Amino acid sequence: MTKSMAPDNQRQQSHWQTLQPDPGTLTKLCSNLETQGIQIEELKSFDKETMNSLKPVYGVFMLIKHNNKRSLEEEQLTKKEENKSSQNNRQIYFSQQITHEAYAIHALSHILLNSDEIEIGNELNRFKQISQNLTSLLRGITLMNNQHFRKANNSCFISKKGPQKQVCYYSISYVRYNGYLWELDAFKKNPSRLVACNESNWLDNLYTILSQRREMEKSSVSLWTVIEDRNRVYQRKLVEKDYIKKQIENRLDMYRPDWRSHDEVFRWQEEYRHSINNNMQMGTCAVNRNDELLSFI
Repeated sequence: MTKSMAPDNQRQQSHWQTLQPDPGTLTKLCSNLETQGIQIEELKSFDKETMNSLKPVYGVFMLIKHNNKRSLEEEQLTKKEENKSSQNNRQIYFSQQITHEAYAIHALSHILLNSDEIEIGNELNRFKQISQNLTSLLRGITLMNNQHFRKANNSCFISKKGPQKQVCYYSISYVRYNGYLWELDAFKKNPSRLVACNESNWLDNLYTILSQRREMEKSSVSLWTVIEDRNRVYQRKLVEKDYIKKQIENRLDMYRPDWRSHDEVFRWQEEYRHSINNNMQMGTCAVNRNDELLSFI
């Protein structure tokens, strides 16, 4: 039985496996790529408030299902858009998607390799350096042949019993880079520089563009965000709020020494301490409880 399974295992290692898009799977893929401090979340509610609540957002990518056939109308539209794209611009990292199975790596690399805020690992740094003078096509081929990336991808693959319907995806990533919002469509030859933006307004600009793009797509579309690890965000908020809380408490001790005797304050403080000790699971709760205590004081 071991011998009969060996060819299957060898095939899985030598070929790219198609991942099912899932927040846990895509976050694990980033971890396998030695990227630290980020997570991937699906943007199920598409509105400005939701997008802004996820800050800091490093990038957004769209996954589009397709049947591996492009209509004449789509091809003509692509050619028109490519005329507007930034040919010969190699400052921004961009690679063409060569194989459908590697869609996740393309979507993520277009964001990870174009952000100065993300801690990428040695392998991604090395790949960025050796591919910086290559064309987008050669970058795609080099990425596809990278054993480290393929292993990182395939280790996230979950094999299911029985025949499975093959689903093809391609990605369009959006990043803020060098003062502009960029569209990195893995089916095009070049990236597209869309509009000037800055840190404070790029998500609003992106919302407008994504609204238009979603209406254009006839296939099934899902939106995904690359954001800072929520545990880091919650821990930072807890530290900030704890500092404010201590400053207020010190002043209350001076002007209202009996304030700690209130039952509500004692209860909220106990819940706050419990949340601090369990912030990996209850980061949001701790932040909210601290807000309640501050508003009472």
